Amino acid sequence: MERIKCVVFDVMGVIFKEAHAVANLLIPFIERECGYTRRDEIRRRYREASLGLISARDFWVGISDDYPEIQRKYLDSCLMVDPDFFPTIETLKRKYLLAILSNDIGEWSKYLIDKHGYGELFGETVISSDVQSRKPDEKIYRILIGRLQARQIIPHQCIFIDDRLKNLKTAKDLGIKTIHLKKEEDNFDFQPDFTLRTLREIQKIL
Repeated sequence: MERIKCVVFDVMGVIFKEAHAVANLLIPFIERECGYTRRDEIRRRYREASLGLISARDFWVGISDDYPEIQRKYLDSCLMVDPDFFPTIETLKRKYLLAILSNDIGEWSKYLIDKHGYGELFGETVISSDVQSRKPDEKIYRILIGRLQARQIIPHQCIFIDDRLKNLKTAKDLGIKTIHLKKEEDNFDFQPDFTLRTLREIQKIL
């Protein structure tokens, strides 16, 4: 394997413990705190906001009148960092450029980065709402690749860790090495380069 220069992280299910944040955290939170039970509408709005088609403020219109406080309450109370993340990242940052590639709402992502203080650990951050493209669409990967090439790093020198196989397949098709952080069974037909159960195991690979 060509020497790795950059390690790329997904966020939900990798940096944060919960992989299915919309279904398992956001929807129950909104039902509990706001009494809003239109689950398909919540999913639709989240997807649109994560593509930059509507703002974070617009996401809450008709759901809650307490923006941005309700948003802050959700992000503070429901999203927990994986306990292996900081010990792992402190080791990796000494040897590799670190990057984020995430499907998320930019305002939410910025808040979490600032709250947990991991922004300075990452040299590049690509969030779906900022580039109007979501994994596994090829466009978002090519944006990251372009930024890394400006740093003289090519795809074969990168390795991407994600909890969803469909997101890893696009990365592999573009020449990036892949790590599946397996939180649950995933029936998508793709074989990653490596499969891990915990973030700490990444140090055995690199």
